Amino acid sequence: MTVVGKSWNRLTLPGKIIFTALPVVLALFIVSVVGIVLLGGPVLDLLSHNLPIVRFVVAVTIVLLMTVPTAFLIIYMEIKIIALMNLRISPDRVGPGGSLLSVVHKLKVLMKKDFTPTGADPIVFT
Repeated sequence: MTVVGKSWNRLTLPGKIIFTALPVVLALFIVSVVGIVLLGGPVLDLLSHNLPIVRFVVAVTIVLLMTVPTAFLIIYMEIKIIALMNLRISPDRVGPGGSLLSVVHKLKVLMKKDFTPTGADPIVFT
């Protein structure tokens, strides 16, 4: 028990992540291969008969997966360009090179208290 504890404490953070995630990824890979071998034919028939729906779902998934990283990249570039225009150093205290500043701004907006005037209809005002 103490040998495992000492070895675990000597690992760096990436080493701990890899050491923890590798068995999970390996198990998922084995389960997916077995699933494909056992259920490959019926699933392929189902997908081929519903090809327009499958294409739509794949397209929507790709669009949704690309919008968030694109938004982060655009915000990061905007911060850097504004810093260049103002001849100052851009924010670099949050993450490597300020790359996590977008996350901080989004959390700041989400944590703001929602204010509705007393005389207003809350549903319409919101």
